[in-house]
Amino acid sequence: MVAPEQPTPQDNFRVLTIDGGGIKGVYTSHMLAAIESQLCPGKSIGRYFDMICGTSTGSIIAVALASGKTAQEIAEAYDKLGPKVFPSEGRLRAKWRGLKSAVWSAKYDPSPLLESLELLTEGRRFSEAMNYLCIPVTVANTAHPRVYRTRHSRMHSWPDCRLADIAVASAAAPTYFPLVPTPAFADPETHYADGGLFANNPSLVGLMESFKIFVGEKSERNSHQHVDVLSFGSFPSPGIFTIPPHFANKAKVKEEHDKLLTRWRSKSGLHWMNPFPKGPPLVSVVLDAQAMHTAWVVKDMQKFTPGFRRYVRLDALNNKVRATPIDSLTGLQIDDASPHAMRTMASRGKEDGLVAASEPDVRAFFHAAIQPIQLTNIET
Repeated sequence: MVAPEQPTPQDNFRVLTIDGGGIKGVYTSHMLAAIESQLCPGKSIGRYFDMICGTSTGSIIAVALASGKTAQEIAEAYDKLGPKVFPSEGRLRAKWRGLKSAVWSAKYDPSPLLESLELLTEGRRFSEAMNYLCIPVTVANTAHPRVYRTRHSRMHSWPDCRLADIAVASAAAPTYFPLVPTPAFADPETHYADGGLFANNPSLVGLMESFKIFVGEKSERNSHQHVDVLSFGSFPSPGIFTIPPHFANKAKVKEEHDKLLTRWRSKSGLHWMNPFPKGPPLVSVVLDAQAMHTAWVVKDMQKFTPGFRRYVRLDALNNKVRATPIDSLTGLQIDDASPHAMRTMASRGKEDGLVAASEPDVRAFFHAAIQPIQLTNIET
């Protein structure tokens, strides 16, 4: 008997990863839309990536792309969604929300986010996704990481979830949103928190999933020879040592920096979680540091990982042709949906996206659209 011919592995498996960051998704979605307008004529940018991995606000963009939406449609949705999810209601109301999150409950109601996501994904489930998906969430009960995936492996067995439900769970940042009961299992005791607590930059998640299932002879499918990762971030949150922009001369800057250093060297837990005036600094430090460290690790992995051919990181810090500093962005909080903040993030995202679309390393991801994905059967 002649053995059946094995399929020839395709050249490159393309992975799109999108960081978390709350309302910073406005910047990222507009950057994606600008690239889409230049490099994806008549198609969604999602049609050029086999796998999409997104955390928190990145999970919202990921599931929307996997539902067939264009990046332009997602950017327009963010412009409308931001003020609904993070309402800006004046100083008094903002102080009340801060006090609420410090003493009683989460700062925001997740209902507007879920309702918008249901419309954006049109009620689709993981079995209906147009791309392979990896969406990190944190099991709050046990502090265990979990990655929800499409059924692209015979080892995957969890129930078929709605895309919107998992994206809301991945975006449940502590103190900002309440924990989300698991939508996948009949277990009311299990709750999820933001996937950014362990994978705010999901590039490593996507890379390892690629080698495990799709890329190379040791993978489950051995369908591709190489993996290429295009990673989207945003911009840093205000740091605990951020100097106000009105301090111009160097002597004054040093004086203010020394004050901040003295003030923060031995702060209590209450200070680290203080919601006034700019939100809990501990949350932003954890998310930003995790994302930056992952970017360093993944870049270094290229040096000694056969088959890992290309890694491109796009964010405000890595823009190669910027004539102006990013100070106008780094002063913005992850829940600042004021008109000024929304305009600033949208315009800077478009600007950075147009610059990125001209770079050869970015253009290399858009030589052809992907083939339809192949999922294992879902029992009904």
